[in-house]
Amino acid sequence: MDNKGNSSSSGKTDQRKHPRIALALPITIIGFNATARVVDFSLGGFHIATDNTEQFKQGQQIRIAVRFPDEAAISFIKASIAHIGQKGLGCRLIDVDPAIYRMLESNFDFYRSTMPIE
Repeated sequence: MDNKGNSSSSGKTDQRKHPRIALALPITIIGFNATARVVDFSLGGFHIATDNTEQFKQGQQIRIAVRFPDEAAISFIKASIAHIGQKGLGCRLIDVDPAIYRMLESNFDFYRSTMPIE
């Protein structure tokens, strides 16, 4: 279950602590004017595709509003920007409320069984 140290097809070592899945999920980054969506998801973080990466800084903390398809409520998740690329942000989850983490685990387990893990 741990991807740390696995080699990817590009020959780079994958340093992720958690496995991830591809997922297309619209989100709001609180306080920023940017179209954003989660494009991959793990229990440690998200990769967020956004049209305006210039307004973000590595190490910056952000709040994300997200509603998974089978969830009734919107969840607010705190994250730290780990890296910035031309098309998006790699974010680590921080200070996750235990109830939110259980919701993330439930959704990860559900989507992992329906989508290929990268």
